[in-house]
Amino acid sequence: MRVLSVLVILAILCAGSLVLADSADGPALHSAQAPIASFVFGVYWPWERTDRIANNVGVEKWAFVQQTCEMLGRSGVNTIWVVNIGSSDTKRLAAIAGKAHIELLPCIGEIEPHNCGGTMGMDPKQADFHAKAIEYYRKTIPQVVQELGPERANIRAWVLCDEPSGPFADLMEPMRQIFVEADPERPVTAVSMWVDTPNLVAKTRLTTFCVDLYPFFSAGNPNGPNRPDSSRNFLTSNAQAMVDAAGKDGRTGLLMPQCYNEIWGPYRQERNGSLTALPGAFVHWRTPTPAEIRWQIWEGLRLGVKGTVFFCLLGPGESNEKAAPITDPALQSLIVRQPTPVGPASLLDQNGLATSQFSEMSALYVALGRQRELLRRLKRIETDWLTAAGGTQTGSFEDPKTGRMFVVVVNPDFDRPAEAMLTAHTRIRKVRDVLGRSNPSIHVLTDGSRTFTVSLTPGSGAILEISRSGL
Repeated sequence: MRVLSVLVILAILCAGSLVLADSADGPALHSAQAPIASFVFGVYWPWERTDRIANNVGVEKWAFVQQTCEMLGRSGVNTIWVVNIGSSDTKRLAAIAGKAHIELLPCIGEIEPHNCGGTMGMDPKQADFHAKAIEYYRKTIPQVVQELGPERANIRAWVLCDEPSGPFADLMEPMRQIFVEADPERPVTAVSMWVDTPNLVAKTRLTTFCVDLYPFFSAGNPNGPNRPDSSRNFLTSNAQAMVDAAGKDGRTGLLMPQCYNEIWGPYRQERNGSLTALPGAFVHWRTPTPAEIRWQIWEGLRLGVKGTVFFCLLGPGESNEKAAPITDPALQSLIVRQPTPVGPASLLDQNGLATSQFSEMSALYVALGRQRELLRRLKRIETDWLTAAGGTQTGSFEDPKTGRMFVVVVNPDFDRPAEAMLTAHTRIRKVRDVLGRSNPSIHVLTDGSRTFTVSLTPGSGAILEISRSGL
């Protein structure tokens, strides 16, 4: 769980229109009864870090916010998932983001159940917590919706909670129903850990789900997947489980992949944007490489997610050199002995500048964004129109609007490029690279030649449109 500090909660406490969005058939009405209508190219913004990064940059907070939103808009981002933010700041951020053609997925502090101690003055262990919480939300949710006024036009969907479990998970469906009454024009969602996602799908009528999957643990870390094969399997299996469960009745899923590191114990923020783990520290999560950033996006596409929201946009922005060293006996063989560079802690560095990871994400967001309406429409199918050799993986899709067929092919190797050898079904006569990155971008097939290759850099993929005989 991402735990809020008392200061964040105190800051939050002190602190109805029609909306068009890209949908399966172009512009369409947002609706609380339907999944998010657009394909999401998103980033996760922990609002409590904004002041520190703005101070590092040497500009006023809202000037930094405007600069960052404009940069995100130019970089292919169409969605900001923002957390630890009060309703008044949400309203102001929505107005700024909207001018950059970005919509928000806000998890507003007055509504986030984890803040119940500060917002409701309640302990979730109280016997009457559930009933009292619903009473609180019946009053507070309509107030927040109304407070945002016309800026609701820039809200893509409301976010109920960050990783709900236990008593908070039991609130998700009642909260959803209250939101539907207060704002019937916008969907509602939540981000959940992989272990809690099946329960959320089964016990709520949320129309869009989001699972956060951070697959890149440090080498040898006993707490999670720590090798390339196990990291791939962790993300693939859990994202597929969400997509399959939600898709049984027409609901959809988003993927929240990893772009951050987490160091337990002392570390230093370097001027070049990297964090350095200091002696006595333990590296829990490591920074993904640019190839691993690419792969997370492409693998999500191959599995059928309807958007990605990278965690996380802003890092701590400062050193923590006086943190106590880690003394857990089970981790002593992995404790840092010498200063060790770990990489950037987020998509943007401590001065709000793009890291190589951000640049990789942006390049792919921009390229894929040109196909956002198609990507939102595509439905996963079981037919293997193309079979791959040599470890390359594929996923087949149909565009229900046009009947056209597509295959997403992915190179899962983070270190080596692949000459993906693909064999086509006998009915296929032509294959076209939708993004035009292959050379050649069109393959014409005959009965005597059913195999062709596509060049893929480490972690990258391609969207192939297939033309069949008789059509």
